[in-house]
Amino acid sequence: MCVVTFNANNGSGDTDSQIITPSSATALKTRSTLGFTYEDHTFQGWSESATATSATYEDGESVTLTGNKNLYAVWGANSPQTPVISPGTGTYTSAQSVTITCATSGATIKYYLGDTEPATPSSYSSAININESTTLTAWAEKNGVSSARVTRTYTINLASTDHTITVTDDGHGTGTATPSIASSDAVINLSATPSTGYEFDRWTSTTNGIHFANYRSRNTTFAMVDENVTVKANFKAKSNPKKDDDDDDHHEESSSPSPEKPSWTPEKAAATIAAQKAQKQQAAATQLASIQTMLRTKTSDRAGTGRNVIDLDMTKVDILDPATVNLLLLNNRFAFNVKISVPGGLTTTIMIPANFNFRPFIKADGTMNIHEVLWWIISKKK
Repeated sequence: MCVVTFNANNGSGDTDSQIITPSSATALKTRSTLGFTYEDHTFQGWSESATATSATYEDGESVTLTGNKNLYAVWGANSPQTPVISPGTGTYTSAQSVTITCATSGATIKYYLGDTEPATPSSYSSAININESTTLTAWAEKNGVSSARVTRTYTINLASTDHTITVTDDGHGTGTATPSIASSDAVINLSATPSTGYEFDRWTSTTNGIHFANYRSRNTTFAMVDENVTVKANFKAKSNPKKDDDDDDHHEESSSPSPEKPSWTPEKAAATIAAQKAQKQQAAATQLASIQTMLRTKTSDRAGTGRNVIDLDMTKVDILDPATVNLLLLNNRFAFNVKISVPGGLTTTIMIPANFNFRPFIKADGTMNIHEVLWWIISKKK
């Protein structure tokens, strides 16, 4: 008689056997009869090798044997179920806390933000904070098999937050701002009036990001930033107060246009500011693309050839997107010489040492402010 021994081969179920008459066609026992199961796997048949990935005998196939055989169950891993992303695609007026779930027990969820998949996607562990317009792509992995991918698109239109504009002076005149309360990117009109014996000198501000259309003109504009703003009207003594006072009286009575009558309008100022903003955004995008190209080149340099320091020009960039952050992580075996802009129109270069731990500086949405990293490094050197 021939003995066929059945092995569950990583599945559940006790080893079993079947007695078959030699040279007599006999149907093999079926998997269900043997009671073999394997979670998240599908039975494909039997093989004489425990490592086979394809079956030699089908379930219940009729065989003719002349000797004993050991048969091993061949299993194929099932694809995990497609993840569910909540909330879904939509337009929102506030940041969204996005969760990803998968009904397949033990599956690992992978995801990335934006249109470009990074070399190393993120592993989902907790809700993702999305505070700007982007896309989110996710899938599940288990036993080396991936589920179908799902993508959701988020349009975030955050409600504007109003901030105050405070105008100070040096005691030799006054200044006003219109409006005095505004949200980010609003055009603010400034006007200064000197005291007797003084003339307007310049506008200054201690608030970051304030750029006057003409800081030397007593009537000028600037684009509001997303915080409270303080500007100062500065004046200087006239070289010939008496003559200038007489001239002022004459100008007030004259129907002639004032020589300081502004040539700007709020519409022109808004258009200028919008154009400047677009130029800055384009410059930042171009520089970011150049940074990514350089980092990808280094990523492919697995042999570690070339310099051990990467020079990165970030004079027009402060927030790095998730794709760039992942490229930095892949290349952190290198040191980075990072060139940035500093106040006064100057630049400086700061070195980030090799094997630097960037992860504490990465935000929930996968972005990173490179300035926070550099200031931390500077503070540690003091």
